[in-house]
Amino acid sequence: MTEQKRKAYEYLIFISIIGVVVSGINFLAFKLPTVGVACIITMISTIITIACYNIEKQSKRES
Repeated sequence: MTEQKRKAYEYLIFISIIGVVVSGINFLAFKLPTVGVACIITMISTIITIACYNIEKQSKRES
């Protein structure tokens, strides 16, 4: 994995985690179902991004 790609992944993961926290707080404050759905979708996308990052790191180690 190139340095630029690694930094992009780390930035994306950081921003995704901030998005989950903010949407979670927003859901707890206003109890809107659409915000809850958005929070769940954001959590799923964050998990997928972290999984892709780990797969990239492992494939780099193997080659």
